[in-house]
Amino acid sequence: MPKIDCCTYVGPTPFSEDMTSKSRIVESMKRFDLEAVVLVSALGIECDMINGNKQLKQIVNADEGIFAYVTVNADFPEQSIEQQRAYLNRSEFVGAVFAQPMGRVLALEEVREITNAQRRYGKPLAFETKNLDDVISVRAIAAEFPTMQIVMLGMGGDAWRSAVEAAKKHVNIHLDISGSRDADKISHAYSTIAARRLLFGSGMPFAEPPLYEVLIAESKVLTTNDRNRVFRQNAAALFHTNE
Repeated sequence: MPKIDCCTYVGPTPFSEDMTSKSRIVESMKRFDLEAVVLVSALGIECDMINGNKQLKQIVNADEGIFAYVTVNADFPEQSIEQQRAYLNRSEFVGAVFAQPMGRVLALEEVREITNAQRRYGKPLAFETKNLDDVISVRAIAAEFPTMQIVMLGMGGDAWRSAVEAAKKHVNIHLDISGSRDADKISHAYSTIAARRLLFGSGMPFAEPPLYEVLIAESKVLTTNDRNRVFRQNAAALFHTNE
């Protein structure tokens, strides 16, 4: 079944070069039957927002299904707002993602100005959520900005139950299923918030899409229509990738 992978990283790892160039990204998409990907710049979120976004600009192509999040950084609000202005009017940039170098947890007051600026573009805001502290932080942001669509990349890691509870409380939160590969998390999320706010993501190249396809395939509560929602329909609606 074709899929939209909404959590993929551009950059090399010690074990993979699969996501280091446009040609390699296209090869990975074909290998894993991905209709589209939404890229995060590893360079952007680790240390260099501006050059990370420039790198993405050279790679994205809506006709090939290659989309991206523009990176923003809480330490540089003025520059981040400039980056939003430069990229978010482009169809290939379907949202923004906050840099969180060194596992930093973002406080609401740090991100308020940039988040407020994001509202004018009508595009989602994504956060890496690797633990409970990240989930708590994003939950506070979702509460203050209830009309802003927010994506928890990584679904809180091992704190995925807390991520699901946050999404139950705040209907503007969407959960990317990458992160923990706990066999129970898809069924638990489905029983709590249904399938409409679950997004397929892998974290490629740090993990491969089939690892998360299995979680969906083995969940007995999902119907065929539910699986299609998670694999592609929810992301297509949120990111407008079919326009």
